[in-house]
Amino acid sequence: MTFEDSLELGRTYEVRMADWLKARGWRVLPVYDYSGKGDSKAPRFEGRGPITSLVMPDLLAARDGELRFVEVKYKTRPDYTRATGRLETGISLRLFRDYQAVEACTGAPVWIVWIHGTARPVASTLAKVEQNMRVYEGPKMGRGGMIFVPLDALDEVPGWEDSDA
Repeated sequence: MTFEDSLELGRTYEVRMADWLKARGWRVLPVYDYSGKGDSKAPRFEGRGPITSLVMPDLLAARDGELRFVEVKYKTRPDYTRATGRLETGISLRLFRDYQAVEACTGAPVWIVWIHGTARPVASTLAKVEQNMRVYEGPKMGRGGMIFVPLDALDEVPGWEDSDA
């Protein structure tokens, strides 16, 4: 699968997650629609200070006075890690830190939803991810490192396979 194919599949699942949320009474702003020229950049939350720009999660959802951000990550599969003896999934450490800053600034929790191939998605808040994550800050996995989370520390997204989304 090419990078472009993976990106397109990721966008498909972002739309599907938005539909899943709407089917459960949430109103959804697809933040990913507000990107740079030719959709080549992630949407940014801009301000002043030591960090002037933060990458935004994919969706902003609201229902009954509650706001939350939802980041959708598509991966072909979780990986078995010999060092930990468990299935893990992950996200860029740089993005995770940006999402923490977005959460701190807005007061709205950020949820990360991981979709692995055709399996039911799993999800968690940043706070729960932080309790269970393993951090890798070396140079081998993209710029800025990665965080890894055991698959069994995440919650399955209910009703995914039954939804029209």
